[in-house]
Amino acid sequence: MLVVALVLLALLIGVWVLRKQIATGFIDRELARAEVPARYEIADLALGGQRLTNVVLGDPADPDLVADWVETRTGIGLSGPYLEAVRAGRVRLRGRLVDGRLSLGAIDRLLPAPSGKPFALPALDATVDDARIR
Repeated sequence: MLVVALVLLALLIGVWVLRKQIATGFIDRELARAEVPARYEIADLALGGQRLTNVVLGDPADPDLVADWVETRTGIGLSGPYLEAVRAGRVRLRGRLVDGRLSLGAIDRLLPAPSGKPFALPALDATVDDARIR
């Protein structure tokens, strides 16, 4: 029993030490799957919150989104982890009208497919400091 406990403890410590590499792999894989070029740094990665800095989404020469920092607060429920809140600072977002609809460039590929229902914001606490849209 002691050996099993020590092995589990060693595994937990290993996962905790490698958590930024694991998260980077997950984020990069999801961005690549959506074909969204991105650059970011993971500044902090804790159980209940994460902080990314120097976030750039889209073409690096003319990005669709730039943010100095993005923080998320997560929780764990019966159905697994979920996003509670997002905060972002010094955000620059580029949008344009295409055929009468707003397009956010590469960010469009990260949004869910249209459901046919009227637009509704998610039940999410969101705070954006110093944002500009052009």
